[in-house]
Amino acid sequence: MKLPVFTKFAVVTAAMLFGGILLTGCGDPDPGHRLGTPDTRWYNPGRLDYTIRTADQLAGLAQIVNGGTEGIAVDNFARSNNRTATITLSVNINLSTHYAVGSSFNNGRGWVPIGREGRPFGGVFNGNGNTISGLSINHAELNLAGLFGLVQGGKIKNLAIADMDIRANDEVGGLAGHLMGANAAITNCFTTGSIRGNRDVGGIVGFFNNGIVSGSYSTSAVVGSENVGGIAGDVSDTLRNSYSTGIVSGNRHVGGIAGKNAGTIISCAAFNPKVGPVGATADNIGRVTGGSIGTLTANIAFGGMEGGPFPVGMDGASNLNGETYDAENIRVGNDFSGRFTNENGWTTDLGALPGLFGKTVLMPNHLRP
Repeated sequence: MKLPVFTKFAVVTAAMLFGGILLTGCGDPDPGHRLGTPDTRWYNPGRLDYTIRTADQLAGLAQIVNGGTEGIAVDNFARSNNRTATITLSVNINLSTHYAVGSSFNNGRGWVPIGREGRPFGGVFNGNGNTISGLSINHAELNLAGLFGLVQGGKIKNLAIADMDIRANDEVGGLAGHLMGANAAITNCFTTGSIRGNRDVGGIVGFFNNGIVSGSYSTSAVVGSENVGGIAGDVSDTLRNSYSTGIVSGNRHVGGIAGKNAGTIISCAAFNPKVGPVGATADNIGRVTGGSIGTLTANIAFGGMEGGPFPVGMDGASNLNGETYDAENIRVGNDFSGRFTNENGWTTDLGALPGLFGKTVLMPNHLRP
C-alpha cells in the first residue's frame, strides 16, 4: 500500500524523536550513529576542507585531535607544505543538550576541549559567523580549558561562544586555554557568559605567546586568582582592537583587557563596570592590565570603572589604566577613533557598542544615561 506524503513524514519524524538516530542524506535513517555521542564519520584523512553541522561532529573533532578515536590516527589538522586544513561551521550549534555539565558525557564534567598537551589543534576553525551556545565545563583540576584547549599554529575566526559556563584550573579561556606558535591567531570572535579558573584566565584566551588576538570582544564575567583579564589572562604577543565589558575579579595581576602583559596591547578598550579583587585586597590591578613589561599603545578605559585600587599616575593611552573615556564619550564613540572599523569586520552605530557579524552590541547598563 502506498503511504500518503504526510504519513511518510510522520514515520520519519518518529524515528528522529524516538529512535535516537541521526538522519543523513535525504532523510534515510542511519543506524551507525546515536545522537549525543561524538561523530567522526565526516572525517577523511589528508583533506584540506571539512564542514561541521552538529554538536556530535564537533565532539568528534575533539576526539580526532585528542587521540581518543579507535581506528583513526591522531590528526591536528596541520598539513604539509605550510598548508592547514580548514574546518567550517555551517550552522549554529547548541552543546547544552548532550555535552553539558551534568549530562552522561565525560562523567558529567561537560565539554572536552579540542586539543591538549602534546596533541594541539593546528588547523583553521572558521565559525562562519555562527554561534556555539551552551558550552560548559566543571573540572577543577583541568588545565587548558575552553572550546579549544591547546592551539599551536592554528587559527580560530568568525565565531561566537554564547552563554558559556566554564570552571577549570589554569589556562582557561572561552575560545582557547592556550594559543601559541607561529601564525596562531584568534580573530573576529566573541564570548558571553562566565569563566572561573585559577591562573591565566581570560574571556577569550587564557594564555598566548607567538600568536595574535584581534578584532574580538567579551562580555563575560571572569574570575581567577592570578593573571586574570577580560580578554586574556597572560599576553606574550599581540592583542589588538578588542574590548571587554564584563566584571573581572582576581587576586594578582588583574586587568579589564589582560591580567599581565609581556607583549603588545594596542588599540583596545576596557569598558568593564568593575575590575578588582576577589576578596578584600589584591596586588597589581589596572583598568587595562594589571602589569606590563611589554608595550601599551592607544588603549582606552571607562573612567567610572569600580574596583581597584588602580595605580596612581598610570592613566593614559600608553599606561596601565588607559586613556579615560567617560560613559557619555563611550555612548557616542561609534568606531572609537578607528579602533573598531567596518573595514576590520566590525558593525558600528551611535549609541551601541561595536559588534560582529552584522550586529551591534546593546549598551550595557553601567554605560547608559
